[in-house]
Amino acid sequence: MSSSTPAFQAVPEGHDADTNTKPGLRVVRRADGQSLIQLACYAIWEASSVAVAINESAAGEIDTVPASAHAEILEALACLKTAEVYLQIFEAVFDSGAQAPNPSGPTR
Repeated sequence: MSSSTPAFQAVPEGHDADTNTKPGLRVVRRADGQSLIQLACYAIWEASSVAVAINESAAGEIDTVPASAHAEILEALACLKTAEVYLQIFEAVFDSGAQAPNPSGPTR
């Protein structure tokens, strides 16, 4: 007879269950990276939502942009710029995580 209860593997104390590494900077960077990607996705989604609203308000009159749409266009661009910033920060976190810190400083 089989059980429907999932089996869990014990993880030694002081280890992260997902990465099987000791908690530390690597775990923090991973969490930072996930959060930054989520924020970037959210900002892109908001930009898309604003663009859809602009499209719906134009309703076939895309030759001329209504004056009310200019503020919405700036809002969509600000969301895209915010997403760009989050992705740049993510890249910086990822790049800094790829290199092990050198406690003695740069070598010549």
